[in-house]
Amino acid sequence: MLTQLQSLRAWAALGVMAFHLGASLAAPKYFGFSSVDCITRFGYTGMFLFFVLSGFIIHQIHSQDFGRPNRAWPYLAKRFFRIYPLYLVLFTLIAIIAKLIGIGDGGLPSGWLPLLKALLLLPQDPSIVGGTGAPLIIVAWSLQYELVFYGVILLFILDRRLGWVVVTALVAAHFLFPRVGAPRLFPAFMEGKYFLFFAIGVSASLVAQTELSLRTARSLWRGAQALFVVLWALSVALMFATGGKLAIIAIPAGQIMLALLSAVLILGATEYERQGGPRAGALTRRLGDWSYGIYLLHFPVISVMSKLTTAADLQGGVGILAVTVGSLVATLTGAALLHRLIELPGMAIARRSAKFPANQLPGKS
Repeated sequence: MLTQLQSLRAWAALGVMAFHLGASLAAPKYFGFSSVDCITRFGYTGMFLFFVLSGFIIHQIHSQDFGRPNRAWPYLAKRFFRIYPLYLVLFTLIAIIAKLIGIGDGGLPSGWLPLLKALLLLPQDPSIVGGTGAPLIIVAWSLQYELVFYGVILLFILDRRLGWVVVTALVAAHFLFPRVGAPRLFPAFMEGKYFLFFAIGVSASLVAQTELSLRTARSLWRGAQALFVVLWALSVALMFATGGKLAIIAIPAGQIMLALLSAVLILGATEYERQGGPRAGALTRRLGDWSYGIYLLHFPVISVMSKLTTAADLQGGVGILAVTVGSLVATLTGAALLHRLIELPGMAIARRSAKFPANQLPGKS
């Protein structure tokens, strides 16, 4: 197992959490502390890293299954137990708690169809549902893209040629249909850039198959880390200089650049470790194990902590510290419990039902 993949998952999840925490602390209805948002806004890069990581890991694990239809069931079982059990349990718990305490219950789906779509992680219009297309667990919008990507990989497993034909047709239709006045192939609210990020991850996996030299891998790993730090510093400077109006993560070219840099970081980290480079530390590996729970849980926790702190009239530094520490402790504790009680049993069931050996999972995707 490549420990650096787990480490990158941890950093991605914590980055997204920092982004949402900073935005909450900066919100006028809470503390209006905009300075922290200038520092944490770059954390949204973790979202790009997640997409690229997913493309990389899924291709690393399942490219050997392309053109082997008998591997479709093991693939589906693994993907189902990876995504749905934890999401459904957490969605149910948050819905119950929201109803009981009256915080966040306005985000509950109205009607059985939006609820069913939310439970199945089917894409929904952000302008109608939850502001992101995912009610209650608003970051679950990214899982909707993830499932589409899983479907594409399934096509390649069933038949490699079928996969290429369908992908080529989808890409062509996506660009050509609007030009000839035909209806859009995908809903207007689904952005093609996220599928590009998956493709960037797959491309990094293909490059990894060329077996980079130790020197090249080390240079990529160290160089990408250094460049991320430089870009974060630049992002902070731009945010302060423009009063929070200019963020690298909001610029389309900046997003693609960060996704490409994420691919370089993943490629360098994994190839360096494969050739004897440093393994990730125990703490970041553990946080990587919890990353899915951290990702899904952090926003509801931050929201509740912010509302409770405001209701208790904790202002200034005391309130900010209470929200920050409380959110971090509650999120990590909850994610650890969810990993132990839901994720691990689910992955064990998937391996047994699909006869999928644990040693084939380089990053426990």
